[in-house]
Amino acid sequence: MTPEEYLKEKAMIEAEFRKRTNNLNLKYALAHSPANLGDIIYGRYYTIRVVKIKAIAYNGILPKCSYEGPKITKKLVPFKDGSTAIVAEANIVKINGVEVSK
Repeated sequence: MTPEEYLKEKAMIEAEFRKRTNNLNLKYALAHSPANLGDIIYGRYYTIRVVKIKAIAYNGILPKCSYEGPKITKKLVPFKDGSTAIVAEANIVKINGVEVSK
């Protein structure tokens, strides 16, 4: 085995590991997610309608969800400028008007 072959095989193994780890993180985070697609999340800073859910994992901490969607007004309509925001699971105050217990 040459050094180039070793580095190529190692890179393939690491890429496969990252892919499988990301899939596992998403699976775990979605299983424990308090919100679903279409829900209205009242965060500390923004209120959004969820259109995308991602998993975030920090070193040594179980993965949590982050929610992305258009920012909405108090009347629950999107802002005219079409701006979007991301709300981390830790920053959720209410989901669909119901207080979230921490």
